[in-house]
Amino acid sequence: MSKFSRFKDAEYGTLFTLLDSYIPLVLSIYSISFKLNNFSEYFRAMIRIWIMFTCLQRRHYNKAPLIWINMCSHWGKHAPQLYNLIRNYIAIFDEYPVENTHSILRSQTKGSDSADELRKKAKSIFQSKGKQSHYRSFFTTPKQFSFSHNQLRLLKVRCAQALSSMFIKISQSPGQSQFSSNNSCNTSVPTHVTLPTMSPNKNMKMTVLPLGYHCDIKPDQTKKCDLPLCNISSQDEDWTLLHGCFHSFHDVCLNGSTSCPLCKEFLKKKVKELGETAKKAILHPASNMHETESQTNHSNETSAVPTYLLTEIPGVEEVEREEFDRVAKQLNDEISNLNPATQPLTSSNLSQSQTYNQTTPSPNKAPPHCRQCHHPVRGHKRLNNAQVKCYFCENGTCTVSDDISSSNCPCSWHTANQHESNQSTCNNQSASLPTPDSQTTLRINVTIAQHLDVTEWLLPSYICQSSIGGRPNGSNACTVIAVLAALDFLEGTLQIPTQLQDLNITIPMYTNVMIKGNQLYDSFHLPIQQPNLEVRQVLQHGKNDKHLKKLEITSDLGFFTVRDLEDHLTQHHHMHPSFAAVLIVPPDKSMVLCFNQTSICLFESHTHGLQGGIIATSSSGNVSHFVKYLERMVMRDWKNGLHGSNIAVLKLK
Repeated sequence: MSKFSRFKDAEYGTLFTLLDSYIPLVLSIYSISFKLNNFSEYFRAMIRIWIMFTCLQRRHYNKAPLIWINMCSHWGKHAPQLYNLIRNYIAIFDEYPVENTHSILRSQTKGSDSADELRKKAKSIFQSKGKQSHYRSFFTTPKQFSFSHNQLRLLKVRCAQALSSMFIKISQSPGQSQFSSNNSCNTSVPTHVTLPTMSPNKNMKMTVLPLGYHCDIKPDQTKKCDLPLCNISSQDEDWTLLHGCFHSFHDVCLNGSTSCPLCKEFLKKKVKELGETAKKAILHPASNMHETESQTNHSNETSAVPTYLLTEIPGVEEVEREEFDRVAKQLNDEISNLNPATQPLTSSNLSQSQTYNQTTPSPNKAPPHCRQCHHPVRGHKRLNNAQVKCYFCENGTCTVSDDISSSNCPCSWHTANQHESNQSTCNNQSASLPTPDSQTTLRINVTIAQHLDVTEWLLPSYICQSSIGGRPNGSNACTVIAVLAALDFLEGTLQIPTQLQDLNITIPMYTNVMIKGNQLYDSFHLPIQQPNLEVRQVLQHGKNDKHLKKLEITSDLGFFTVRDLEDHLTQHHHMHPSFAAVLIVPPDKSMVLCFNQTSICLFESHTHGLQGGIIATSSSGNVSHFVKYLERMVMRDWKNGLHGSNIAVLKLK
């Protein structure tokens, strides 16, 4: 789930903790760690299971693992021989033989049997174990399952579909969890949470949330660093989300540590608190008959998710294995094409303006206006044969005036749009683009950021290769799109924007390149499992395409270090002031770099968090800063680096 490496959402954290921690831990602690005599793994699993019971506030269960851990630590210091015996032969402490023997005796005896009869029957049963040839099959009959392998495969696919649907919904609407309090004494402390995807109609207790939400300082979905003393205000500072607790910190604040400093203090306090409770219960059992521990017994709670027995699955028709594989592959593609947020959930990336639609009228279209006074028609009322009432005109009557036009009309629609067009912030700007019918204009909101001398425009989420044109299954055409963008740049069709207004031309052109690139890639009829194409492979597959025939590769080199990449681009720019190069970042991200005498530009067609593609520009003398921006962008959005990248320089034949 590398796509969610910086997705700081409470509901995702809950689902991730359940699937990645709780379920594997419960299934493996006995059957794998214990039965395979792996003491080190079993010891770590006991620590994890204690943390799980502490978060779930399971009475008694949150103390028993703590006692076992303390006992092993005590023996390791004061009784090394006993400790080594446990460490080397932990499986001998298995209670299963005792439980199995008890089960056999109960099945072969009666409740009315006396102690002497029980003793005789037990001896006869177990003394004959080595003599009777059918002893095992008689006393431990093989389990006859009432479901088939095909039903198990179906169940596997159904679970995958349900979980994939959850991940898709959560990634599309982050930050929707609602916290509430049932504590009348202190309503500021949340006690319950509503997870709209996992349990839309049920208030869950806070115990279901990851470890970080049980600390005094809980994860803040709007912050990159949860450390109270953090005073870093730069948005470019690297940060890390800890998936064990879902706190996040700047790398500088962690100072090389791999553990959460906030949860560490919480667990220390819990060890002391529960240790004292367990000690009192052991030393003074009579006084703890009515223990008033600040926890809740959940034994009578009903599960939030209904459980279904496999035997209750209706008759399932025999579906071929290929069908299951196809569904599994489709689900994998859907997960691969998710675009979760890579930044903290703020108002700017929770709600994206998505008004670019070529098939429907623009929502920004002005209401009907009067041709004489240029005010809204609504509200006009004929007073008599000569006069028409208008609230905006002088004296309240519609008057012809050459000084007023619809552009500066005082109505609410023009006032709002004038405010929007005049508003200038460092985060969001708009470009008005003509629609195909050229009668109305569309306003596309782009997010702008400044990195040293590099200006970055993040396009809306619907302008990217995986969703442009309503593609249902994503896109693997990034190299084809990059090659076509290089061709348009070399032919002078695709221009490098130098200011916001230039995006009026650049965005439609680049959008058209994405659409053509997807169509061209589909015409190659490549296998579903086809990895990302190299530039030479694109030119080879498209050798019959009239556009790709115009291009040839002048150099195709790989670089082990970022410095080598920077030096190569600098030298090539000195020799050829205007050129285009396709940069392939491992493992499978292709983008195009365009150089002219004054500017450098990046055209990138993938999704970036909740945004779509990227257009980034800088002056041609800042190659070093531009490469640093590329490295930071790749790390920010894909948790990767430029090491091992490949550059293919293209030119027209």
